[in-house]
Amino acid sequence: MKNFGVSIIVFVFSMFILSLLENAFPCDDGSTDPTITALSETATTSIVDTTEDISDDCQQVRLYAYEFLSDKEQQVYREICEAIENHETELDVMKYFITTDTMDKIRNYYSVDQVGYFWNKGTWGYKYYKATDFVSKVNFTYCYSESEAAYMQRQIDAVVGEICADITPYMSEYEILLHVYESLIDLIDYDTFGIELYDSVEHTDDEPDDLRSIYGAFVNRKAVCTGYSKATQYILQKYGIECAYISSIESEDHAWNLVNIDDEYYYVDTTWGDSSNTDPEKSYPDRINYSFLCMTTAELACVDSHTPDDTVELPFCNSEKYNYYKNKGLYFYYADYDKFSGLIYDAFSENEETIVFRCDNAQVLNTMKTNLIDDNYLWEYVNNICEQYSLTEPKRATYYTNDDFYLMSITFIYE
Repeated sequence: MKNFGVSIIVFVFSMFILSLLENAFPCDDGSTDPTITALSETATTSIVDTTEDISDDCQQVRLYAYEFLSDKEQQVYREICEAIENHETELDVMKYFITTDTMDKIRNYYSVDQVGYFWNKGTWGYKYYKATDFVSKVNFTYCYSESEAAYMQRQIDAVVGEICADITPYMSEYEILLHVYESLIDLIDYDTFGIELYDSVEHTDDEPDDLRSIYGAFVNRKAVCTGYSKATQYILQKYGIECAYISSIESEDHAWNLVNIDDEYYYVDTTWGDSSNTDPEKSYPDRINYSFLCMTTAELACVDSHTPDDTVELPFCNSEKYNYYKNKGLYFYYADYDKFSGLIYDAFSENEETIVFRCDNAQVLNTMKTNLIDDNYLWEYVNNICEQYSLTEPKRATYYTNDDFYLMSITFIYE
């Protein structure tokens, strides 16, 4: 009873002090209204659980950045999610004694975890008392009304349901990730024209930016990196797969995901895995680059525009367990031409026009390119396979190499 009485006294005293602060510390204009600070950087969203619309097997997902917050900060984080879900315009947080720096951290961590609230672009503002730096209220701006968002959510659910229809309870986390990666690449086109037009004019916080939202990715089927990354995260989280939204440093202006598969972290960039584009001169719609699926930290460092910002501490990713090319037998530790002949046979037998393989290092790639292309041994292997198995021989071939990932792609043309 004694401790309980002390708690009451402390609580009453705290409220008394807050009351004094509210009336004793005016802002620069002489009023007693707290300072309003607008935050307009893009954030991400989604704590609303629509998993029952997708699968009974979905589970509550672990939120990567949320785990770095204290208990009090997590409570504020949850209340913010609930407020945005319910289209509230203001949230009172004075009782938590949160400073502006702490609120900035909560907001940034929220942007790493949350991707579903497309009706809020991450435009928050908050009021705080200059004398104490305590935030009193958080304000939210919305680009869609509650009724508009509800209708748009049903459109999203319909598309996501189609993508997830092929996901079964027997699939591994990696198989789900691979399916989502391929499905989104097939669904979405990178919208070069759209983003150039959107960014050419100024926009207010209550104007939509669909190219950077899950709505644009799923329903309009056009997006930029932010939309691709949010769409990837949105589905994976529905299946209980931990996935975070990662931003590059400001000068690089890019985004991708951090994904936890079987207790190992990997980087996934669905945007760069997709070669389709609304600009026909930049579009290769039938090409998927699997190098950006389950990348290590070392691989990420070798790619342009992939320097993570310092929003949240990131793990060191070194597992190659789910390297796509190794799992598919498309990885060459040395110039193995018997193995290459097997790839030709498999492709021709299944009417595949393109062979893509990855080499262990630059020396292996250069050796294979020299022998196959420069010295023209490619056609010797093609002729042998076609004669031996009575397969149709192509007329010509094109190729390209990717020096960052030591990739070679060869496309055979029959006309």
